[in-house]
Amino acid sequence: MTSWWTFASLLIELVGAGLVARGLSLQGPKAWVFGPGSPRWGYSADQDVEFAGNSADATVGFFVFAGGIGLQAISLTQTGNGSALLLVVVAITAGAALLIAKRLTVRKELAIFRIRIPWYLERERKNYSKVVPVSSQSGALVRTGFERNRDESEWQHLDRRYGVDWCPSDHRQVLEAAFESVHMIETKEALGELWLPWYVHNADPTRPVEDLRSSDDARQLRIKDVFDDAEVRAALADVVGGAHKGPMSHLERIEQIRSEQSKAANVDLFEVPATRTNQGLLLRDCCHRCCALFVREGTWRVQIDSEPPAPDDVDARDAPRLRALE
Repeated sequence: MTSWWTFASLLIELVGAGLVARGLSLQGPKAWVFGPGSPRWGYSADQDVEFAGNSADATVGFFVFAGGIGLQAISLTQTGNGSALLLVVVAITAGAALLIAKRLTVRKELAIFRIRIPWYLERERKNYSKVVPVSSQSGALVRTGFERNRDESEWQHLDRRYGVDWCPSDHRQVLEAAFESVHMIETKEALGELWLPWYVHNADPTRPVEDLRSSDDARQLRIKDVFDDAEVRAALADVVGGAHKGPMSHLERIEQIRSEQSKAANVDLFEVPATRTNQGLLLRDCCHRCCALFVREGTWRVQIDSEPPAPDDVDARDAPRLRALE
């Protein structure tokens, strides 16, 4: 008759073997060394996160399997059949193994990520490229089940996963500056909050401001104001001189672009210039295109590359935006 000792050891060996098999099933180590996620071929946060999880499972599984063999050896020295309570040991072992594997996964992810950051930054010069490690790592974690909280930035997402010191100190300042300047917008709500260099009179929103420097009651507009405020739409329906082509009003130009964009399955705007203000981001270009995306039904993304305002930037004055927020 098989003793409880032997039965428990076999179950523990199965737990260990299962973790090892799961760790090696997707050939994570091979993909990381030779594949698209390796330093030799490029960068893939998904590959790195997968490798970390597989490696942690295989490592913990090996020790659990070895523990099962050790328990089996102990069973040979026992004269009795042991007790069914040994199954509790199996359950505790399985639970502890999964918990340790999960914690080890985080540590392995961090170890790989801290290697990736300097390797990547050495090859990139533009801010919107420098933030790829942060955004892609956050995205990879989301795809594995570690969701971002509402209103949580990608940087804060990594803080919660790895702690606040996840970025090597020699590269933190560069990466923080790049991350501050680059913003990926993918929701209508976030897009609607962007400020435009367009103004109406606060006392009469149906009249556009012709000369911002001489106006003392200018009210600045956001993208959502273009569509939510009937008085603002009346002002923007006037023919207004600007960068857009032809004698068209703002609304006519937006509609023209919207019609063009409707033919595409998805629309991505990259390197959209903007200024950082105390009240949020202020677009410097692509204003009509971003407005057209606000009413688009298909998929879209807007990547904004922002800078602090210049000292003489009239559009960056706080007053017109504060009036809009009253």
